[in-house]
Amino acid sequence: MDKKLKYSAIAGIVALVAALIDFRLSIIIWGIANIVFEWGFKIIGEKTRNKLLKFSAVGFIIWSVVITLMFIGLSPSAISLSSPIFKHLQVVYGIIGVVFGISLLALKKLLGKIITATVILGITGSALIALSMPADFFISGLDGLLGNIGRFVMFPVCILEIIILFKAAGMKEFK
Repeated sequence: MDKKLKYSAIAGIVALVAALIDFRLSIIIWGIANIVFEWGFKIIGEKTRNKLLKFSAVGFIIWSVVITLMFIGLSPSAISLSSPIFKHLQVVYGIIGVVFGISLLALKKLLGKIITATVILGITGSALIALSMPADFFISGLDGLLGNIGRFVMFPVCILEIIILFKAAGMKEFK
């Protein structure tokens, strides 16, 4: 079993639990765990020569660092879900998520049907999050609806990604 991928999967569980707790209190734990979690996909990208997966995983790592530092350094009013900074970061997250989802398709032969479910849900959730800010220009309040639906969809995606990392950790192709 590849220990780095196993630790990345465990970090994904920690990040998920930290996100479910009061996010402002657990931001440092979430930030570190999410960076380690995404690093697992960077490793998979390197081992499978999937440059798009490696690139998007690094994108998520950078996004996690920015969000963590933002939550630590800014006032509570600056980090509300309706703040301009947060709305822009949602769009960035959504774009990275769509690219990440597309890059996972290359792993379907190795990892099976779990990739299909992860890609469909991941691209859907990421697209809803990315579209939440532009949608508000057309219909007031639509940003909150789309963003919340997108974040809700991303919860099972995170669970599927954790399963993918555990599955990959046990495969000889990833050692």
